[in-house]
Amino acid sequence: EAEEILRLLVREYADDAAALDLLSDALRRQGKDEESIAVLKRVKEVRPDSAAASARLGSALLVRGETAEGMRELENALAVAPQLEKAVEQVVMGFIQQGDLDSALELALENLTNNPESIRAQLSVGVVYLVRQEMELASEAFKKVLAREPGNPHAATALATIAMQSGDLETAKRHLQESLDHNPENAEALLNLSKIAAREGNDGAARSYLQDAIAADSQ
Repeated sequence: EAEEILRLLVREYADDAAALDLLSDALRRQGKDEESIAVLKRVKEVRPDSAAASARLGSALLVRGETAEGMRELENALAVAPQLEKAVEQVVMGFIQQGDLDSALELALENLTNNPESIRAQLSVGVVYLVRQEMELASEAFKKVLAREPGNPHAATALATIAMQSGDLETAKRHLQESLDHNPENAEALLNLSKIAAREGNDGAARSYLQDAIAADSQ
């Protein structure tokens, strides 16, 4: 019903970028990605200099696997608004998808230099180091996040993953528990605790954590 109302609105106000944005979001929520992207392209026609429109379109294209076109749109967004942090993050992820890890790291570090107080920028640097298998630098980046935002689920999970890979299950459990202390419904943390319990031979705890993870994920 909301989608049909928006379609009627867009027919009447074909150049109304705000209405087009609403329609695109409604289509995306219904799983109609192709139609949503088509509307986003119309937004770009209406607002060709809009960094936000380029960023949204680029992100949507990346999700669909259209990396080259998505990267072009995100780079257009950065050319108009270099401070647009979400676009920077998406370009970093695009570089990672393309296997260009040097460019990903360069952009992530530049973004952190420009936004030294940004938790998201610090996380992005950690992710790139993690993908590059530079574990010490990745750990350092994620620990900086936790120092400023205790229990951050992304940083805690990443540090737990690094610890699990090195066989340090106690450290992994400590990071995961820290995340759960701040967010008891963190399904990913619960799932990782289930994996650790299974590796330790504690089948009862593994089942319990798994059930909690399923319950948290279904909410």
